[in-house]
Amino acid sequence: KVMRNYHFNPTYFHFIGVADAFESPREPGVYVVPLYATRIEPPECGLREIQIFNGESWDIVEDKRGTYYSTDGLFQIIDNDNPLKAPENATKEQPPEIPEGHYLTWNDGWVLEEIPPPPVLTPQQKLESLGLTIEDLKDLLGISN
Repeated sequence: KVMRNYHFNPTYFHFIGVADAFESPREPGVYVVPLYATRIEPPECGLREIQIFNGESWDIVEDKRGTYYSTDGLFQIIDNDNPLKAPENATKEQPPEIPEGHYLTWNDGWVLEEIPPPPVLTPQQKLESLGLTIEDLKDLLGISN
């Protein structure tokens, strides 16, 4: 009978492969189990699931690896290699194309918002928005009352 070792990732402990065990050169009949491996066969798992070795047996958990899109307004693409934890402020839902005149926000899903038109300001309001008064403008232009 062939002895097998079931290897797991040293950081996250998820199953990464199986290999035949080698007989110890110092102890005939004894088969070596290397570090980050076990003789316990992992159970089958479903789509988007992963086997995690807990030190005594295998647990089946949701696999959180993959491509995520940040939902914080920066729209970064995040490649997550941690099978146990999804990145914060991110989703696997790809953002839609943003048509001209719109912007994108996140609210439990992508939301396209229309960019509001700029407000129509009077000349006096435009000056005030710059921190100027009509008298300041007259001074700048060299116009006296």
